[in-house]
Amino acid sequence: MKELKVCLTKSQAEFVNSSCKFPLFCAGYGAGKSHVMGFCAVTDAMHSSKAIIGVYEPYNDLIRTVAIPRVQYWLAELGIRHTLNKNEGAIYTSSPGCGDFFFKSMDNVEALVGYETYRSHIDELDTLPADKAEAAFFKIMGRNRQSPDDVPQEFRNWVEKNQRYECVNRISAYTTPEGFKFCHRMWDPDGENSNRNKEFQIFRGRTQDNPTLTEDYLEGLRQTYPAALLKAYMEGEFVNLESGAVYYAFDRHKNYSPETIQPNDVLRIGMDFNVGKTSATVYVVRGSDWHIVGEVVKKYDTPDMISEIKSRWPKHRVICYPDASGVKRTTANASESDIALLKNAGFEIRAHGHNPKVKDRIAAVNNGFANGKVFVNTVEAPETTKCLEQQAYDKNGDPDKKSGYDHQNDATGYPLAYEMRLRKPVFKLDVGFTSKESF
Repeated sequence: MKELKVCLTKSQAEFVNSSCKFPLFCAGYGAGKSHVMGFCAVTDAMHSSKAIIGVYEPYNDLIRTVAIPRVQYWLAELGIRHTLNKNEGAIYTSSPGCGDFFFKSMDNVEALVGYETYRSHIDELDTLPADKAEAAFFKIMGRNRQSPDDVPQEFRNWVEKNQRYECVNRISAYTTPEGFKFCHRMWDPDGENSNRNKEFQIFRGRTQDNPTLTEDYLEGLRQTYPAALLKAYMEGEFVNLESGAVYYAFDRHKNYSPETIQPNDVLRIGMDFNVGKTSATVYVVRGSDWHIVGEVVKKYDTPDMISEIKSRWPKHRVICYPDASGVKRTTANASESDIALLKNAGFEIRAHGHNPKVKDRIAAVNNGFANGKVFVNTVEAPETTKCLEQQAYDKNGDPDKKSGYDHQNDATGYPLAYEMRLRKPVFKLDVGFTSKESF
């Protein structure tokens, strides 16, 4: 095992050196959450050759693309021999004084059983719904009880009641803040849990503090998100997403369009699949601007929607931007998916392999309205207008689905998320940070 000099940003160094039981690294995009998570997981494993370190991601694919590569990077940097067992979702080390790693998904909380960990690291906790994040956190806390007998005294606390030094079973969390959800309730130093600040400490990482990021990356974020969201996605601050309109940038007067469908127009139709509530929003493009000029509301199923479109606009070329989940979903004919039905009807399909994140789709729509690139003929699309104006956030900081406004808004958002995809630059860190603060 070799000695390694690690350079960290100020906020990362403070987090690494923290001694509280439940530290949270709350940071913007590109601020190095995954990087410092991998480092802390490996340094925790170096407390004991018997230690089991739990590393958690919201979904299985993030284990493969984020968690495992980060841990492997630091193990390689330290010269620690290791083997990845993909079937078990584990990394086993063969260097003296270093423990092993279990990688778990929080998508199925009930599956977090049958093992013990010495310390745990939870990535992107706030991307889960608040109730699921809470359930996962406390389930992980229940597993986090391993007490290896060879942990040095410096990593133990004196317990007066038991008259002995006992292991500190720390749980470290890392997230981009997503409104006033679970992480806010659990860690906010000025909120309801202020009495627990000693154990629950928050460390904020700003995107711009990472000196390896280019100005182009930073400017891309500034252009992508409205000012309110930049507080979350660049500053690592909790932003109130629990109230107000989801599509706050829409103004029926400023974004009004007199455009209507003309004989040779190509119709670009966003579509959301739901039995009894299949919805569509119809666009035409004028120059670089997108105009909502029609809608189809609450059709029974996909064949019903196809019939309606063909009946109303029989001579128009149709480009359809459907809910990507329709690749597998069927609403009428069990032998054909919803998207297959659209293709067979002669519609061109534009959809990625999976739907964009809800927040990114919403941001794309708001950006379009705010930047004067998207307009609505409120006469031809009254339901779309109403839904844009009235959908709000629920108590968990997610777009409210109980009001019934979500289906039409989803249909409105799919084309814009595809054609006006947010410019969120890809950031990949292959080497350690080179900031002023060293650890």
